[in-house]
Amino acid sequence: MSSRHDLCTWTLSHTGEAGFRPAMRTAWAGIPTDEIVDRFGEKALPRIKAAIGDGVIIGLEAHYPFEINAENAPAVTAALERHGMYYGMLTPGLHKLPECGAYEDLHLWIQMNEKLRDVLPEKPLT
Repeated sequence: MSSRHDLCTWTLSHTGEAGFRPAMRTAWAGIPTDEIVDRFGEKALPRIKAAIGDGVIIGLEAHYPFEINAENAPAVTAALERHGMYYGMLTPGLHKLPECGAYEDLHLWIQMNEKLRDVLPEKPLT
C-alpha cells in the first residue's frame, strides 16, 4: 500500500505560527530547487520512511517561475528521480506577485504551460 504526500518548500521553514507568511521562506532563499529536493531526499525522506514505511511517496509542489522554470526543470526532474519523488503540483507563484489580477493569473498559467511543456517528463516519474 502506498501513500502520496507533497513537499512544499514553504513548509520547510514554517515558524510554527498560524497564518500564511510569505517571509517564512527566507531561510531557503537562494537555494536552487534541485538542491532543496536533494537535501530533503537525503536527510528527511529516510526518516519519514523509517517512521511511516516504504509505501510513502513524496511529491514536490513548485511555483513557476520562482522554484520551477524552463532553465532548472531538467535538474529538478533529475533530483526527483534520484529520490523516487514526483511532481505533485506545479502552480504559478502568484503569492509573490501581489499586483496580479485575474488577467495576470491567466497569463502566468498560459506562460507556465508554454515554457514547461517541452522540458518536463511526458510520463509520471513514479
